[in-house]
Amino acid sequence: MAAVGAALAAFAAGLADDRREFLAKRQAVIDGTPELKERDLLKAAALTAAMVDTLIKRGVESPTANLAAQVGALALGDAFQRWVQPGNRSSMAKLAEQALRQLGVAMEALR
Repeated sequence: MAAVGAALAAFAAGLADDRREFLAKRQAVIDGTPELKERDLLKAAALTAAMVDTLIKRGVESPTANLAAQVGALALGDAFQRWVQPGNRSSMAKLAEQALRQLGVAMEALR
């Protein structure tokens, strides 16, 4: 999961805090438009597939890479939704790290 965490950190670094307000408005438009929501989901699926491919290239077996990338995508989505909330001042990188850690705790609790 360290590789997934590194990928999330790299992605999150591209989301500067000065873009938060614009991206929150953009996300509201996407969420309210089925066609844009579908396109957004396709982009998320492509990002997840890219994480899977990268993990496989690093020697992770395909089923494990797929699960790890799915967990990473969940963490990223959760972090983004929290990042664009009004009043939030945490960085996207910090929120992504927290979300991934919380998913890890949840998985351990379910063992």
